[in-house]
Amino acid sequence: MGWLFYTDRRVKTYADEKAEIARLCSFETDTRKTVLVKASKVGSTWYAAAKVTMLDGTPVEDATYVTDADGRDIPVRWIGEQHVREDCQGRIPSLADWFTRIQPEPWMANGQIDRASPEMGGDPREAWMAEVASGRTVLGLQDWLDERTAEMSDAAQAPTSDTRSEVASG
Repeated sequence: MGWLFYTDRRVKTYADEKAEIARLCSFETDTRKTVLVKASKVGSTWYAAAKVTMLDGTPVEDATYVTDADGRDIPVRWIGEQHVREDCQGRIPSLADWFTRIQPEPWMANGQIDRASPEMGGDPREAWMAEVASGRTVLGLQDWLDERTAEMSDAAQAPTSDTRSEVASG
């Protein structure tokens, strides 16, 4: 599987763009044939899975190594580990880490976003550091996040003023 960043202003529709991705990912050389199996678009990135077969029937070479410019075989795992060390500060983010930091945009929800739920907005670490610096909290980051999440949950479940008046008059 791989990913493509694709921009071509001449292609106007999603279907035309997907057809162009299929054309780019499906090809045949003298020794191998590559066929697009599945493609999907997330934001501006196309993710594509392709099946490679050798035309002479031999097995496809091991893709767990890449060969660098000096002819050395480098395990793909080492590249991934280096990425985690350099770009993720040594920690592999969980799916929950990614989802809690995505700021919903209208185009992400097929035209509908529930704006009723309160949103933290921005990087929660920055908000926490600002509260620590101003003396409004002495909690650690995780405890502060848990407290904020509980407050947002309580606020979402609190009755509205119309509900309170119905309860009082009922």
